[in-house]
Amino acid sequence: MKHFKLCLVAALALGLACGDDDGTDAGMDSGTDAMPSDGGTDGGGDGGTDGGTDGGGDGGTDGGDDAGDDGGTDAAIDAGTDAMGDAGMDAGPAADGIAEVRAAADGTHDPALEVRGVTVTYTRPDIGADPAGFFVQAAMAGPALFVAIDPTGTTPALSAGDVVDFDVTETVTSAGQHRVLAITALARSATGADVSGLVQDLSSAADVVSALGDYESELVSFTGTLTGDPAFSGGGHMRIQLTTAGVDDTNLVFRSTDMVFSDNMLRDGCTVSIGPSPLWRFNDTAQAMGYVAGDLSVTMCPTPPGETPDAAGELLITEIFPYNPPEDEFLEIHNPSTTVTYNLMGCIIHDSARPGNDQMITSSIVLAPGAYIVLSDDGELTAAGPLGPGLNNGGDTPGIECGGTMIDVVAYDDAAPFPGRMDGTSIQLDPGSFDVTANDDGANWCNTPNTEGYGTKGYFGTPGAANVACP
Repeated sequence: MKHFKLCLVAALALGLACGDDDGTDAGMDSGTDAMPSDGGTDGGGDGGTDGGTDGGGDGGTDGGDDAGDDGGTDAAIDAGTDAMGDAGMDAGPAADGIAEVRAAADGTHDPALEVRGVTVTYTRPDIGADPAGFFVQAAMAGPALFVAIDPTGTTPALSAGDVVDFDVTETVTSAGQHRVLAITALARSATGADVSGLVQDLSSAADVVSALGDYESELVSFTGTLTGDPAFSGGGHMRIQLTTAGVDDTNLVFRSTDMVFSDNMLRDGCTVSIGPSPLWRFNDTAQAMGYVAGDLSVTMCPTPPGETPDAAGELLITEIFPYNPPEDEFLEIHNPSTTVTYNLMGCIIHDSARPGNDQMITSSIVLAPGAYIVLSDDGELTAAGPLGPGLNNGGDTPGIECGGTMIDVVAYDDAAPFPGRMDGTSIQLDPGSFDVTANDDGANWCNTPNTEGYGTKGYFGTPGAANVACP
């Protein structure tokens, strides 16, 4: 290096290019002078002065080779390279620590893993078996982390837009998702940061499922169409397939609370926009999620056939089969109208004895005038849908609620005036008492007088068919 500096001094003094090759020397000279050890002065002053002086002087004297190739290109390249080397490499690359946490083995970490300068993108509540927590990210392309610690209980309490540092002392991988379980030294350096620059629109991405690990917990958005019927997805949650321009796969779903599904009447064919919200995962399933109103926008949903019941007595509970294992129970519902078709979508089947078993009807269940349908998990029955509430042998109070109105409810038990318990036989409402008031009276019910039975298990009843008169 000393040799080149001496050459440079000689070159400046004599107005000549020094060295074995004009291109090499001009590049080395420009690069050396452009090194940012003196900050902006050398980078601008020397790069410009030497590049210009040598380029102009030597270019004119030596034929222009040094001016064009070395004075311009090499000075720029060397100046940029050296500036990056001195300013960036010497200081080390900026690191937020998220990738290191994700790569660490599950368990406790001593020393702790440092996470620095990350932004809280989203906070989520504790629902069902899913823990409360917050998500952090530093760049749009990720990676990101889910911290399974209630953000309302941290010090300070955290919200989206907070910029934080913390040390990770315990991690786990749960159903494929990287989670932080314990942190220390939480510090917040800013609030109200704009997280919009971290959002990835994955509506056209074809690798959301196949490269799920690359997107997990990152702030994303989708536009697509809901496909198929909603299904149970853990305590308090429902899911439905989400089909986008990039993916048509059962392993891409929208997952949210029962209330979000009920309030928005989410069903097959609805066109929706989801997010920005983090991408949840359950093993190989990518789950777009939403817990607040802003996480979901319903553009259009096909109109389901029939009307939603909105007055007591428009539907009636006419047969109940509680006296067997839970998978064989059924509840029969009848439409007494001769002109109106009803649809149970969005209605709730109540279990007053065990409210946690309440069931929201999330698919279209049509009752034509005079029709009977059954809700049951018995595979031998042609059921319109599953029966969520369990029916207690000693008595229970199943009901149907639609749009906040109780359409019908029956408080039965196994003692008079209701008929006594007869295992393997349903109880039914006498067809002469098909009335929302009359079916509250146990004297109008009887053990179903069906001597032929149904299915292969030796049970007696008329599920989904007209009731016969009680003896």
